[in-house]
Amino acid sequence: MIFWQLLKSDLIILKNKIPGKIIDLLVWAATVIVIGGYVMQAFGVGRSFGLFQSAGLIVACISFELYGNLFELVSDMENTGYMKYLLSLPHGNLKIICTKVLTYTIHGIISGLIVLPIIKLILLDQFSLLSINYFKFALTIILTSLFFGWFAIFLACRVRSVDQIRSVQVRIIFPLWFFFCYNFSFKIAYF
Repeated sequence: MIFWQLLKSDLIILKNKIPGKIIDLLVWAATVIVIGGYVMQAFGVGRSFGLFQSAGLIVACISFELYGNLFELVSDMENTGYMKYLLSLPHGNLKIICTKVLTYTIHGIISGLIVLPIIKLILLDQFSLLSINYFKFALTIILTSLFFGWFAIFLACRVRSVDQIRSVQVRIIFPLWFFFCYNFSFKIAYF
């Protein structure tokens, strides 16, 4: 029962954040897609680069939720202590942690899904919604979001204060973004 109540309250908070999230993703995704899909062609990059970068952009949008989730969690533990209060309740810490992970997973899924129509609107005929394997797409978005939900909890356990979050961004989040093929294919990089 506590699991669902906590999830419900987190989703109400998330609902209020969605308009701002849409604007943020629209600005970021549009910038990346216009540059990758149109501007880079003037520099000799192939026409399909924008489409290629769009696939990485979806995962990047999900992974960048990690930063906000981590900041929220560490800030709460450092200041308000709401999470400490929840963990002190006799309902089992795993339920509380799983609620947070599920909330963060939903954040990631929403971010990934918001970006898809933005990609279609900007790339127009370069991108067909019929070419997507929706089962694989859904599985990728869910598993990626779930991974970064758990990863936020893991990092929050390692970070001692809000001041250290910048180091996490520079030392962990940015290298993950770059080394895991945002600008190049895995095959080219590692084979």
